[in-house]
Amino acid sequence: MAKATNWTTASESKFPWERDALDFVRELFPGRDPYRAWANFEFIADDGSVNEVDLLVFTPQGFFLIEIKSRPGRLFGDAGTWTWETDGKFSTVDNPLMLANLKAKKLRSLLQKQKAFKKKGQLPFLEALIFCSAPDLKCELQGNARHRVCLRDREAAGDKKARAGILAAIMRRECSGLDSYARGTHDRPMAKVISQAMDQAGIRPSQRMRKVSDYQLEQLIDEGPGYQDWIASHSQVAESKRRVRLYLVRTEATPEDRSTIQRAALREFQILETLEHPGILRAFNFTEHELGPALLFEHDVLSMRLDHYLAQQKDKLSIETQLDLIRQIAEVVRYAHDKKVIHRGLCPQSILVSNLDGDRPRIKIFNWQVGYRQGTTSSGVSRAVSATSHVDRLVDDAATAYMAPEALTEANTGEHLDVFSLGAIAYHIFSGVKPAASAVELSEKLRETKGLQISSVLNGASEWLQELVRYATNPVVPDRMGGAADFLGILDEVENDLTEPDHDYIDDPSLAAIGDLLPGGYTVVRRLGQGGCSVALLVERDGQDYVLKVANDPGQNDRVADEADVLSKEEMRHPCIVDFVDSLEIGQYRGFLMRPVYAEKEKRVIETLGHRLRKEGRLHIDLLQRFGEDLLGVVNHLEEQGIPHKDIKPDNIAVGMVGRGSKLHLVLFDFSLSRTAAENIRAGTTGYLDPLLPLRKPARWDLHAERYSAAMTLYELASGTLAKWGDGNTDPSHLSPDTEITIDAELFDPALREPLTEFFSQAFRRDISERFDNAEEMLRSWRESFSGLDSTGTLSDHTDESQLRELLACATFDTTIGELGLGTRATNALDRANILTVEDLLTVPMRRLLRLRGVGNKTRREIAAAVKILRDLLGKPEKEQPLVPETSDSETEAVDVANLSVDLLADRLLKTGGRDGDTFQRSVRLLLGLDPELT
Repeated sequence: MAKATNWTTASESKFPWERDALDFVRELFPGRDPYRAWANFEFIADDGSVNEVDLLVFTPQGFFLIEIKSRPGRLFGDAGTWTWETDGKFSTVDNPLMLANLKAKKLRSLLQKQKAFKKKGQLPFLEALIFCSAPDLKCELQGNARHRVCLRDREAAGDKKARAGILAAIMRRECSGLDSYARGTHDRPMAKVISQAMDQAGIRPSQRMRKVSDYQLEQLIDEGPGYQDWIASHSQVAESKRRVRLYLVRTEATPEDRSTIQRAALREFQILETLEHPGILRAFNFTEHELGPALLFEHDVLSMRLDHYLAQQKDKLSIETQLDLIRQIAEVVRYAHDKKVIHRGLCPQSILVSNLDGDRPRIKIFNWQVGYRQGTTSSGVSRAVSATSHVDRLVDDAATAYMAPEALTEANTGEHLDVFSLGAIAYHIFSGVKPAASAVELSEKLRETKGLQISSVLNGASEWLQELVRYATNPVVPDRMGGAADFLGILDEVENDLTEPDHDYIDDPSLAAIGDLLPGGYTVVRRLGQGGCSVALLVERDGQDYVLKVANDPGQNDRVADEADVLSKEEMRHPCIVDFVDSLEIGQYRGFLMRPVYAEKEKRVIETLGHRLRKEGRLHIDLLQRFGEDLLGVVNHLEEQGIPHKDIKPDNIAVGMVGRGSKLHLVLFDFSLSRTAAENIRAGTTGYLDPLLPLRKPARWDLHAERYSAAMTLYELASGTLAKWGDGNTDPSHLSPDTEITIDAELFDPALREPLTEFFSQAFRRDISERFDNAEEMLRSWRESFSGLDSTGTLSDHTDESQLRELLACATFDTTIGELGLGTRATNALDRANILTVEDLLTVPMRRLLRLRGVGNKTRREIAAAVKILRDLLGKPEKEQPLVPETSDSETEAVDVANLSVDLLADRLLKTGGRDGDTFQRSVRLLLGLDPELT
């Protein structure tokens, strides 16, 4: 049969297997009207996306968009993912029908808008088909996965039966998933109108559209709401590959839509600029393209998405690999959180897996377009990046099945969002089952179970594994796990439960797991975290614990060695600087040992100040004063010795017991930036890095910047947040010269508002000549801020019991704590514990009062003395339940108001201090219906 003359080829395919597939259809395609075909063309859809079409055909039986897949071998999978096995190698992809359907809708919409269809009726329905063209393909797809999938047509021959294929589908509608009858008109006039519309739509190959910067787009590898990802090769160095993300702008987009897409692209690039970690996909460049903003990423041609990897591996993953995958992901999340960055859309579709043939698959997280970075602004990379309020526009339905219920609302941002996603991903990795198909299905599950129940899909799930997933995915945010560090802590227990005691002897510390043996006789107790250049491990040798910091790549050896050299100096001996032990080499990796700082020695608990802040918020007055003196004391010491730190922040400060004392103190660590060139004014962490360094003459790092970082850390301790310049987004160096930082005094403890406002106003002055001259002056001012706390007349000044009794003689059960005359520290501690009245105070067991977290011994003694006197005077109150519940540790928790009776809740609301006044009291009574004048 002669080749059809009504067949239009926009460009010849460069792939022989694709040309063979097209020839197969063309050879048997009728050459008469109304049959029409268009092969190998490209169109730009209304949403700005580039869409390649292998074949479009119009027949009396329908209008079809055909996607050609020519990979040979064995094909199996489900409605969501397909896997090919070819020559013993596996390749897993999304079911191509999903994108083909989307492409068909885009093309139909584009054609319908052309002049040819004005007053000519509706374009017929455009149906997508997948043509698996390999002649000897063994197709094992079943059920819904087989819908609209066509093989080659085959006549009966020998023992092979006849088979209806792609030609039967387009000419007789013989294909699973196709209705028996086509929708719409399929005659000669319609064929003519469609041909005109194709010409008018500009269906042509366009090389101009296919180049971004110096890279030529080659193959679409992923597509999501508002973006397309392409593999691209350098125009001159073909071996140089990039993953190019095009952020798409609709041709008819409103200014708001354009702004949303523009911000998403810029947000992702700004976030990634300061995230240097082997587990984060690196962004090289941000550029503008005719279709929209574009980002150029590193690309490993052998990597695959985590959801595809899990589908391909099924039950093949060892428990060690499962543990390692989720640990890698959690360590990256903790690193990002330490940098004040929240991903917000974490899911398997946002994680790439590489080193597939190696002993240890490696992960890289990407898709940060709905994330945000908290912090003040500064030059270049150190800007705060606001969270988008359009999450639903930037993630697809499959991703929402791993996102916290509150993640899709405007008001919710925070680490708790990523913690939920970690739990949902762990559910999938350990069970092999997705937590849900969509956000709707996920919410229904969570309403029933208050957290994902992995035991429902995984037989024999350990208690620790069940706790890990359930605690991380609790839909009630206050009841959810606090952070990635907590997640990793419970993951340690899961690993202890699930793995055998025998571990390998390894010489790559980045691969180390609990119990592994390292050269030199060191046993890994647990992993503490991994950063951009090193990994930290708690190790043990001969009964002695150490923290081992070692390069995660030989290329980082010099940087780690420089830090070791700084810490080894005699001038670094200080109780608030981590204690250096020795340098060492493990295989080809250089590292050094330090003494661990334990918050709880018996449990080997290592806690950073950042972790404590994220868990508890601002500090009690006692700890605030002590920790501030610790920090400024060590900054003063470093200043005197001429040794910079350059990255002071809560996550580089340990909280623990120093020496033989039982009090908590701060210990500064991570001097990895100490020897960074002074000209590098970007070295540091957003929010803590002095944003006015670009205005220095010359622009160099200086001691004012060190003190700025210390001051911002103190501000966070006192307020629970970071101070902002201007609107929080504009680079402060571009603000008017009279613009000063905003000090939100309302966030400070009332007793400290005035002195702390004065302290921070000077510490952050725009004109550095008006700041503190040195750290010693800063420390002196900090101490003076607390000097007036215990003013004359407060209980803490009266140590004679008779005087105390005289002061408390008029107290009743209803007297508020603020009216007792207790010292400021005691009042603050009780207020934080939700103890508001004398009745509350006398209801709480004494052992709880003596274990209030973050309260000094002097303050505890003051409270205990008051309780003794008040009990002698008033006796024991009758109370429905203690307002400070018993807990398993020393941490005082907030009252669970959900378990209090209505009467007790009303009683609590009415117990306010005298400073609130009669108006407030009457307002509350009116709201509760307790005013006698209304009853």
